[in-house]
Amino acid sequence: MKPKSSSFLYKLLTLAVLLFSAVLFINATKKSPASTRLQDDAAGITISGKSNDFIITPRTNSSLTFKQNSGSGSNVNYVIKSYSGSNVSSGTLNFSGGTATATVNLPEGYYEISMPDANAAFGILSIAPFTGNRDTFFSMDAAMAQLQSTVGACGDMIKTLQRTGISSARERLFNYKPTSYDNLSSGSGPNKALDDIHQLYKQNNVSILELFQSGYGATIPGVPFPQNFVSMQNSWTNLFKKYNYSWGGVEIMNEPDLKGVAGDQYTAVVKAAAYIFDNAGINAPIVGGAFGTAPGQFHDACAYNGLLNNVDYISFHNYDKPALLQSTVSNFRSWLKKSNKEAMPLWITESGMPWSGTGRPVMKEDGISALEITMRGIEAKACGISRYSPFVFGYYKEGTKNFGMVGKDGTPLRSFAAYANAVKILSGYQYIGDLQNVPSSLKLARVFASTTNPSLPDIAVLYNDNFNPGGTVQLNIPVKKAVGIDGRNFTVNGNSIPISDGLTYVYLDPATANGAINTNTTASKLLLASKGSSKIVQSKPSPVILQYIYQNSNVSATTNRYFVSQSNASSFPVTVRIHNLSNSAVTETLTWKAADASSTSTNGQQNVTVNGGESKDINWTINLSQVLGAGSNKYLEVDANSAGDKQSIFLPFLIEGNMQTNLAMERVSFKAPLTDLTKWHKNNNGNGTANFSVVDNHFHMDMSFNNSGDNWSYPRFDLQNTNSASTGILVRAKIDTKSHNVALFIITKDNKTYWANNIFPADGNWHVIYVDFGDMRPYNNDESNYTISPGMIKQLSIGMNSAGTSNSLEVSDLNMVKRNNSN
Repeated sequence: MKPKSSSFLYKLLTLAVLLFSAVLFINATKKSPASTRLQDDAAGITISGKSNDFIITPRTNSSLTFKQNSGSGSNVNYVIKSYSGSNVSSGTLNFSGGTATATVNLPEGYYEISMPDANAAFGILSIAPFTGNRDTFFSMDAAMAQLQSTVGACGDMIKTLQRTGISSARERLFNYKPTSYDNLSSGSGPNKALDDIHQLYKQNNVSILELFQSGYGATIPGVPFPQNFVSMQNSWTNLFKKYNYSWGGVEIMNEPDLKGVAGDQYTAVVKAAAYIFDNAGINAPIVGGAFGTAPGQFHDACAYNGLLNNVDYISFHNYDKPALLQSTVSNFRSWLKKSNKEAMPLWITESGMPWSGTGRPVMKEDGISALEITMRGIEAKACGISRYSPFVFGYYKEGTKNFGMVGKDGTPLRSFAAYANAVKILSGYQYIGDLQNVPSSLKLARVFASTTNPSLPDIAVLYNDNFNPGGTVQLNIPVKKAVGIDGRNFTVNGNSIPISDGLTYVYLDPATANGAINTNTTASKLLLASKGSSKIVQSKPSPVILQYIYQNSNVSATTNRYFVSQSNASSFPVTVRIHNLSNSAVTETLTWKAADASSTSTNGQQNVTVNGGESKDINWTINLSQVLGAGSNKYLEVDANSAGDKQSIFLPFLIEGNMQTNLAMERVSFKAPLTDLTKWHKNNNGNGTANFSVVDNHFHMDMSFNNSGDNWSYPRFDLQNTNSASTGILVRAKIDTKSHNVALFIITKDNKTYWANNIFPADGNWHVIYVDFGDMRPYNNDESNYTISPGMIKQLSIGMNSAGTSNSLEVSDLNMVKRNNSN
């Protein structure tokens, strides 16, 4: 699911969304045809029967039956409208005994049957049943157990996936304890419900990508990753053996890069999963990642610790504009290439576009959602992504947003109709290049060709990022036919092609199209890079897994590293747990060293025997300042050696340095005049106050809050005269009392926000930290690909969430700097 935040920007964004929703509601009450938000459960009218009855065969009489829960016996007028909102037909529902049937006969496309007097509407998708081989690229994030109330409802939706040619579905069937399946009535209790859902998927030939987030054994409060792999093995093995028959893959945890702990922890869990699978004879592929951010230090730590040697595929989530996806894929390929795994298959397992409100979205919101989700998938196919799963099939409301691709009764929205037609049109097709000499209004013009029948037409996908009924685009190439995003046929007048949906499929004669296609594109190179997947050779999983038990050390655990203060670094406790998942005892020799040390180290050598099915902790006290040095990110390597086997972990540390240590590595590009209080702006929780002053020639802020709770304060500083050579920000600051989310923010001139969290502990002591621009991440920007440059920065913000009702922040330095070892 999409990550949420509780701090200040999220609240501001939420307020903006609420205001926007209020405007929509006011417009809806005016009954304007273009803005009325119709409900799919209003006035007591619901569908009578199955949701997949509203997926109909084109040009064939189909019956749609409705149930009236109030006003029994009355007649209700209805109108059927097209994807673009044009009237298609009308009629009257004659309710008798509480039900009424409308018989429809519609060509290909999406339609909405609405009952204006009852403020009700339902979606109809007219599409031929999918035939032929299904393209494994097209998947769906279904989340049946979370979003459906009965096994029967799950079955209806699974049949819809099968009918429309979708090959697999991402699920979370084990997110909850089995007793929670009491909510899924199947007639025989919770375990029967779980069995039934797996069997329904198998019967309909839709494989499951299971996102496995539970069953990891005992967890520790505040520790997001499991630390008892023996218990995890015991709880997983029989379960996996039972349900493996329906799986096309198992994704290990969700968005581990957003859990606030470095990548060595996640990789240890994946290594354990790899051994459990191998030992139990489970043949489902392991999918690693489910990353929520673009490659960075967390991902590097994962790769350094062996993630890519223990998974079959890498997955990530993307909510960017479709035209930005190419850069994100390029970044992931570059990250894989550093580990000689450039061709490893990449899956996008979440990709959505929400709409506001409940019931059904207004037409424009629905159209934008359909456009974003569908074109992002088409762009993923062009760039060599192996699987794409839109988020999310079922009706799913999250705060003021709704990510669902169907309404409450399961009838389709435009987003599902558009995606289903992409499956129909592009299954078995592969990207071959871009259409040349197209109007500048087009953002993308990707061309695809059949992989099985060269005589079939090439298909150009025209995309202009604009849902604009009535819009057209001019092409200078003969067109066989043009099809809308929902599959409806367009009338082509000469070279004028309708593009009212923001996306149009144009069918071209391959012989004519050949000279009009540019095959030397970045997307072509990315597609080529993905073709060497068969060369990927994975290592045999080991039953011996090392894990750093970081809560035993006095560290600030962050996504990128473990932050160690100077006062703790000289005598630093390190605990490493050895998990032995085999049935036999192992004897290991453990040592540690700086990861960049060239010689074999025997530092802290300890010999230990661990019985089969047990774990044991090994402890050292290490002078990290001496081993790793201060002021920059370094890895501590811990090795376990036994006969014929070596297992290692690499722990990313940052030892705090003082200003002198840091300035030896940096050149100050710009020193912010922090004592100019006119450049500071208050930015805190509404139940508190902040007072600025100058103390000892430093910026000082005192905060007080009316009550305990989300007591945040992140004052903003106006930045000017930044230097383009800067690589990051050097901060010297202190926070008086306990706080969390001690963070540095960048606010850009186009009002995007990036942040680095947990940058130093709030303990009343001065701390010096260098924050590289490359380590900062988008903050509620819904970006996966981005670059931060000094010239784009408008403001800096630094602050915290105070644990108490009063606190203080003091900042002596907030400098733009260039590290000497940076390019």
